Amino acid sequence: MKIHKSITFKLFVIMLLSFLSLTSILIYVQLFVVNRLYLTTEYTKQREEVLSAQLTELSNQYLGLRNKGYSINLGGQQIIRKYTDAQLREIILDDMKDFEKANRAYIVILDTDYNIKYITPDGRSALGDSHLHSLNNTLKNDLAQGNRKLSFRVRGLFNLPSQYIAVSQPVYPNNDNEGEYLVAVTPEVYTGQNVNVLKKYVVYIFMAAVLLAIILSGILSYLITRPVLKLNKTASRMIEMDFKEKCDVRADDEIGNLAASLNFLSEKLDATLRQLQQANEKLQNDLNMQRELDLLRKDFIAAVSHEFKTPVTLIRGYTESIKDKVAQENERELVLNTIITEVSKIDKLVQDLLDLSSMESSGYKSELSEFYMDALLKNIFQKYELLMKDKTLNFRSDIRYTNALVKADSSRIEQVVTNFLNNAVINTEAGKAIILLSKREGNAVYVAVENEGKPIPDEEINRVWEKFYRIDKSRSKKSGGGTGLGLAICKTILDNHSCIYGVENTSSGVKFYFSIETVS
Repeated sequence: MKIHKSITFKLFVIMLLSFLSLTSILIYVQLFVVNRLYLTTEYTKQREEVLSAQLTELSNQYLGLRNKGYSINLGGQQIIRKYTDAQLREIILDDMKDFEKANRAYIVILDTDYNIKYITPDGRSALGDSHLHSLNNTLKNDLAQGNRKLSFRVRGLFNLPSQYIAVSQPVYPNNDNEGEYLVAVTPEVYTGQNVNVLKKYVVYIFMAAVLLAIILSGILSYLITRPVLKLNKTASRMIEMDFKEKCDVRADDEIGNLAASLNFLSEKLDATLRQLQQANEKLQNDLNMQRELDLLRKDFIAAVSHEFKTPVTLIRGYTESIKDKVAQENERELVLNTIITEVSKIDKLVQDLLDLSSMESSGYKSELSEFYMDALLKNIFQKYELLMKDKTLNFRSDIRYTNALVKADSSRIEQVVTNFLNNAVINTEAGKAIILLSKREGNAVYVAVENEGKPIPDEEINRVWEKFYRIDKSRSKKSGGGTGLGLAICKTILDNHSCIYGVENTSSGVKFYFSIETVS
């Protein structure tokens, strides 16, 4: 935003102009009004008294010359004659000039009608026609009304004191109203020394006032607009979806209420967006899970179809050979045995599917009971000992944890161990070893089946628990094969028992293991 469009700048300009206008008005009033009014009531009175006294002396001298007159010898007789006005003014002119110089005043003589009769050359030049006219009107009005005050103020526009003071003194006023009025006119105190000093320094005063106005305007405008700037900052952060910024304006006014509302709105928006984000994440997870379930469903259907396809194809082929009497009499028994074997595979696959579906359902409950794990393992070892000999496998047991009492579904735990052993048998060559191991591991019993053989590739080791997943597709052909659901069933059983389990490659082969807590 441009600085000249900001509210701070506009407020600064308004306050600066206000300060400057007020300062200018105060200076003007001080120079042209207050000083004149104040000094008129104080200093001017003293000035008038001094002028009046000096003017009285001058008028007495003027009156004395008028009354004394001068003598002339006319026909041998001394005759006293009065001076004419022109003669009197000529005689006393030097005294008038001395008076004007000493008192900074100008002499004006009025006739009995209060009209200007005479004015000194210096007075006419200094006063000008406008002030003479004002002076004449003021004295005429006051004297004509019988006001015999010695001093008169010359008033100008709006009846304010003018720049001059007039002091009058009657000279030779007779009962017949003959005579004159002697008037001393002096510049008002407005042009005195103290006002001249004020005028001299008014530029510096104005500059100081301008500087002070700028500083005060900047401070006040900043203090006033600071809450607005904070509100704007908070709103800008909200636009950027950042609701951590809070407006710390604390005031019991409209701006304070606006700040509180903005903070409340920020908190509400933040909470709402968090809820929307959580809902979105949940929805995204649900969608991802749904995609995974769809993929698993497709894979599961494809795998089941594949598992059923081979035995069904064999059964149909052998059945058609019997129907069409293609098979010879000595081959019929082999055909029937093959059909029975494939049907058994299908039956086992169906049973495993039902078993897995049952265990994965939410309503499934394991039949828990307490039993000794070492006794279960010994029993399993005895069952497989003869099978291992027939396959020329080196089968050993290493049961180190005796009297290991656990609470679990014994038939399901046995199913896990036998499945591990079946996988080991399938993947172990003749002459190699298979070890059934158990040991104490904290508050649990650790059970493992390890066989010597090829390790599982690292990129596939975590996929062995998936339904129908086989590392080597040919394994199903060995030892009667399997359904591809054995390890998936084991995973479900171990999850239902909250066991820790896994598979890892060892230095000599592969090891499947799990841990189950013992009864304390």
